[in-house]
Amino acid sequence: MNRPPVRFFPRAINLTSLRRWGWGLFAAFFVLVCAVAARMVQNEIETSQRQARYLSELGRDIAFTLGDGPSNSIRFPANGPYDLRLGYAQLPSFEQRLIARGFAVTTQARNSAVMASLADRGLFLPYEEKDQAGLVLLDSRGAPLFSARYPGLVYTSFDSIPPLVVNALLFIEDRNLLDPTQSNRNPAIDWGRFSRALFDQGLRAVDRHQPSPGGSTLATQIEKFRHSSDGRTATPPEKLRQIASASVRAYLDGPQTMPARKQIVVRYLNSVPLAAKPGIGEINGIG
Repeated sequence: MNRPPVRFFPRAINLTSLRRWGWGLFAAFFVLVCAVAARMVQNEIETSQRQARYLSELGRDIAFTLGDGPSNSIRFPANGPYDLRLGYAQLPSFEQRLIARGFAVTTQARNSAVMASLADRGLFLPYEEKDQAGLVLLDSRGAPLFSARYPGLVYTSFDSIPPLVVNALLFIEDRNLLDPTQSNRNPAIDWGRFSRALFDQGLRAVDRHQPSPGGSTLATQIEKFRHSSDGRTATPPEKLRQIASASVRAYLDGPQTMPARKQIVVRYLNSVPLAAKPGIGEINGIG
C-alpha cells in the first residue's frame, strides 16, 4: 500500500514576539551600558585617576625658557586683579616705552607650544605664581638702599600656618581638600557642592528668592580673584574657565596632588582679598 508523501511546513514566525525579544535585549544592553558608565563616572569622581593621568601628561609639556632677543611666543595676562596689581598685564606697554627710549630686549621668555595653546584657548597661564612681590635696590657694595614687599606679611610654607587657621578654613570652604585617602584628587572641583550649586541655580530660575550658595573650591577661588576680570565670576563660561585653569595648575608636578593641595591653602591665605582702605588699597592675605 502506497502512503502519501509526508510534507513538513515551517511554523509561521511570530514577528511580534521577535520584536519584543529584540527590544528586550536592547533594553538590557542599554541598562548594562548605563550601569558601567555610571560606575566609571562614580570611580572618576571619587579618585580622579583618569584626569590625573591626562593632565599630568599634559603638564610635562607646559614650560617656558629664556631666549635671546624678543619672543614671538610669549603670552601676557589680561586684566585680573593679581595681574594688574603686580604689573604683569602692563609688561607690553612697559616694553614699548623702554624701546622708544633706546632700550633693547636682550632676553625674553618663550612659552612652550602647549602652554601657548592653553592660553590661546582662554585658560589662565599655568605656572608657579608668586604670593609676594617687591623691589630691592642695592648699592655697589650690595648694601640695601630700599626694599618694599607686597603683601607685607605672608606665610612662607604650609607648615608655617597655625593648624587652627588651616582647620577653620577647610571646615568653612573645602572640607575634603586635604583628604589623605585621595592621592590623585582634583582640587578644582567638589562634585557634591558643584551639583548642588547647579540644582539651586535651576530652582532660582523659577523662584528668585531661592538661595544659591556657590560651588567654588579654594583652587577656583584663587583663579577668580587673581585672574578673572574684577575678581568676579560674571558668567557660567568664566566659572568653567576657572575650573579648567585650576585643574591644569594642580597637576603641573605630576598626578599626586597633595603637595599642590597644601600649596593651595598657602596661596589662598596669602592672597584672599579681605577689605580695602582709601589711600592704601586692597588688604590681602591673612598673614
